[in-house]
Amino acid sequence: MLIVRPASLSEVRDVQLRVLRPDGPLPGDTGFPPGWHHLAAIVDGEVIGACSIGPTPWPRPDLAETDQPTWQLRSMAVLPDHRGGVGTALLAAAEDLAAELAVGCLWATARVRALGLYR
Repeated sequence: MLIVRPASLSEVRDVQLRVLRPDGPLPGDTGFPPGWHHLAAIVDGEVIGACSIGPTPWPRPDLAETDQPTWQLRSMAVLPDHRGGVGTALLAAAEDLAAELAVGCLWATARVRALGLYR
């Protein structure tokens, strides 16, 4: 059974790096600044997916559609053997968390191969 719940950075970082940076973190990558929230997708006690959201200015202020706080969704990662709905569950949980935190706009950048998840 899939469970998506809030998690610490230490709980999600391994999956995020294994999926997104298999050769190791980029130089200077220390994780996330304070104030970020992390979500873990768990099956049978194992973290199989994760994402993080946190306060980040909209990258194009001239195109901003809100004056409310803007947050970014980053490091969406699901282990290859567990794909097929886990990313969708993480995205829904991230949107719910953003709504609870009164985030005005949750934005993301995505890899081309992942665009289907966000459409």
